Amino acid sequence: MSGWIKLHRDIKHHWVFQRDDYFRAWIFLILRANHKNNKALFSDILPEIVEIKRGEVVSSLRNLSIDLRWTPSKVRRFLLKLQKDNMIVIHNEKRWTHLTILNYDTYQDVRNTFETDVKQVRNTGENNIRMKKKVKNEKKSISQKDQLILIRKDFNKIQKDFPNVPIELEYARMKDWLLATGKKYKNYRAFFNNWLRKSNESRTNDNEDKILYTYTCGACNKSKDKSEYKDLYIVCCDEPMIPTIIK
Repeated sequence: MSGWIKLHRDIKHHWVFQRDDYFRAWIFLILRANHKNNKALFSDILPEIVEIKRGEVVSSLRNLSIDLRWTPSKVRRFLLKLQKDNMIVIHNEKRWTHLTILNYDTYQDVRNTFETDVKQVRNTGENNIRMKKKVKNEKKSISQKDQLILIRKDFNKIQKDFPNVPIELEYARMKDWLLATGKKYKNYRAFFNNWLRKSNESRTNDNEDKILYTYTCGACNKSKDKSEYKDLYIVCCDEPMIPTIIK
């Protein structure tokens, strides 16, 4: 595949940037998404024509797990995290995994590929104006100490947003981490929110039940052994068996 994608520098403050494997997986999905509408055969086993629109990915948990070198269950959990954060939409497809990357044009805008020289000059001027505004805003930015004080005063609201996370404990851990590493951020509230999301995800993953599926024939009610995969193509009585969630 040829072409390119765009990434904003602010992605370094996003939760996907805090883990190398999450960041690599997110970039892979953007690169894997269709940059224009087309139709394709899903596979040799399921020779069905699938319409894949711009910004969409059609694959399977198994294929994605092979590409990312993850387990299918880890791929599923990651996709659910992206959907929860309104980064993708997972469509209800039984035979394959079908997802849409929201705001795809912010990463792949075909109009920029065909810009004229006049537009490029105009964009350069606009970028210079934005840079001047950015420098001006940075001069007005609030100090780390003042931002941390504002966070401390807003504990009640933050606790409502993250009811399962001990806010005071994580706040103390964050301050110790900042002191130990010496790292600086423009927006400490955004950094603390990402810190809490990561803490909440760790607690969720520790308590997450493993989902298993059993495959049942709609004609003879015969069942196959349980499996962690929901997209297997198993035939019985000349028709595909139906996966059902079990615990």
